[in-house]
Amino acid sequence: MLAYFKKKWAQGPKLRSVAACSGGMAAVEMAFILPLFIGLTAGGVEVTYYSNTRMKLAQLALHAADHASRMGTSTVLQNLPVNDGDVNDVMAGTLLQGDSIDLRNKGRVIISSLQQNSSGGQWIAWQRCDGNPLYDSTHGIEGNGKTGTSFPGMGYNGKKITARAGEAVMFAEIRYKYEPIFDIFETTDEEYIISEIATFNVRDDRDISRLYRTSGAPVKTC
Repeated sequence: MLAYFKKKWAQGPKLRSVAACSGGMAAVEMAFILPLFIGLTAGGVEVTYYSNTRMKLAQLALHAADHASRMGTSTVLQNLPVNDGDVNDVMAGTLLQGDSIDLRNKGRVIISSLQQNSSGGQWIAWQRCDGNPLYDSTHGIEGNGKTGTSFPGMGYNGKKITARAGEAVMFAEIRYKYEPIFDIFETTDEEYIISEIATFNVRDDRDISRLYRTSGAPVKTC
């Protein structure tokens, strides 16, 4: 029996010929390269999707601030009064523009009126929100800075936006929960929240003493 196996071994492929065989090399190379290729492809798709989403949110915040700076009921007898119905229209339009990224269900539109208080300090005179997620503004809430001068304004540290005396700045913020296509990395929900801001000075002579109520229009406080 042993002699039989020795004979078969002698007739079989030599070790040198096995070493020279390259028939399975492509499969081995593919096994090494394919995970890297899939990772790079998925990463490229994810970065592109994230960049497009962020750019869309930045444009929506810009449009919201721009429209908020123009709103008001035209009159020749007094400065333009602004009411809750006007603000609601701006936020509804922003949510409608964001339908392609489901902004209503994944994000929050926050519009604030930044003004000066009686002491010359910065003050969030009013703030309105719309969108299903209950995200708070990361730059201040209504009533901040009502008295004194301790409130520095709205925006990022070192780049705070401030209002001049007798004027108002419309500060628009959009907070949005980003849902990646490929959930590759384990992160907390908070790390997926994107925040984009934009500001515009009020364009016309506006009555900034208060935000007027409109019959039938809901007050969408934050």
